[in-house]
Amino acid sequence: MQNLGEDSIKLGLLENSHAFLRPAVADALAAQTDTRKWQFAVLHLVQSLELAVKAKLHKVHPVFIFEDIDKRKNTISLTGALRRLQCPEVAGVPLPNRDLADIERVVELRNQITHSQFELKVRYAEAKFFEVFAMVARFQAQHLDMEIDQILSTGQMEGLMSIKQALSSIGAQALARIAQEKRATDLVWSCPVCGFESFVIEDGINACYTCRHISSVVECAHCGQLLFEADLENFSDEFDYRKDDGRHTLVNNYGYSVRSACKACGARIREDIREHRASDYYDELEEYYQLGILPR
Repeated sequence: MQNLGEDSIKLGLLENSHAFLRPAVADALAAQTDTRKWQFAVLHLVQSLELAVKAKLHKVHPVFIFEDIDKRKNTISLTGALRRLQCPEVAGVPLPNRDLADIERVVELRNQITHSQFELKVRYAEAKFFEVFAMVARFQAQHLDMEIDQILSTGQMEGLMSIKQALSSIGAQALARIAQEKRATDLVWSCPVCGFESFVIEDGINACYTCRHISSVVECAHCGQLLFEADLENFSDEFDYRKDDGRHTLVNNYGYSVRSACKACGARIREDIREHRASDYYDELEEYYQLGILPR
């Protein structure tokens, strides 16, 4: 950190990441007696992660932290920074798909907290916090040569471990309840919120026994696979539409009356629609050739 007189503070990206990480942990510890602190713990932690990712991009080349590397006015978003970080031509840093999905969810949560009304359940906040905290710790160590105990005090680390152990104890109780109720193992999923294998879909319960998260479970209309409703992919943007008076009217849905599917079916259906569209185009061209409208 560089001091520029009494009224100025200058922090590098990595130092700024640490400056957000410390109050994030302090807020998480304070949230044990004041649950409202969880919103600030999550906000500060996501900001710390964003700055850490930008610090890595800056190490590769300073221009990579900007959304537009030519104008160099606004810095890139967290999700944009993660995409750029993975690009082989930029840094080629591999990131697990699970981590990327978790980050997308926590960024959405941050946006809800900062831009709209929100509800934040304590177990959900705890789970999200430790999920992102683990990412921050791994990222700092693997890509920025900084161990988490170099950033946080011993007291903060011990406090976090106490909360984590309590959460793990709740998880163990949930697993014991699942065993006691003799739930079928294939009907107990990994919870998308806390990560524990304690989301029970049997008998339409559709709830996590650890963090109490509730989520709708549906069947993919195209293959019958069960999945979280939030994981359905809408592929109707591939349909053909006509614009009339500012409104879009459906012209061709290519036989798909149900507009959503699981990820695998969604990819297959998109490809099928594109192949049909190409086939229709060439059939139309052939018709024009036959009528002499177009020369061969």
